[in-house]
Amino acid sequence: MGNATYDILDYLFGDLEYWYSDLNYYQESLSGIYSDDDLAKRYKNQNQWVSKAECTPYPHVPAMVHEGSTLPIENENGIDAVVNLEYQLINRVQKEMGNQQTKEYENIPVSNLFITGASLWAQSGAWNPTLTMTAMALQLADKRIAAKKVRKSIHTKEKSVSGKEQHANEVGLMNFFL
Repeated sequence: MGNATYDILDYLFGDLEYWYSDLNYYQESLSGIYSDDDLAKRYKNQNQWVSKAECTPYPHVPAMVHEGSTLPIENENGIDAVVNLEYQLINRVQKEMGNQQTKEYENIPVSNLFITGASLWAQSGAWNPTLTMTAMALQLADKRIAAKKVRKSIHTKEKSVSGKEQHANEVGLMNFFL
């Protein structure tokens, strides 16, 4: 993906300059493909803009750039999830049978505690995940707005066909979803 992105940028904008950082130099110095003379020349280019010819063949910074965390979201990989698909933190509670605790656990979502963003990924890709995190936040907002509308309709009173005031759930929630 990295080369394709750089090729597109070159095609669109022509002669671009690239940032050559000390981390790029460090990565190249460990690669063993440059002679001492080449490394001495490249050493002078550190932390400045350079032409594509002088740019590193290793465009990715050899460090964690977009941090992730260890709060895995529910998935089909068999990993114990910490966050469910509604973005709620999961509390693992040991099941009880009578007065005895079993070795089985039950996942109970913590109410009103929602998590989104890069904290849900154990690793993130090489490119900026901001749009993905924004999409996740917008999806969470949409889910919370929908849940608030359902909750509001349940707790409000409406007039039924007979004219009698009843709770919305007694009149029927189907009107809300139509």
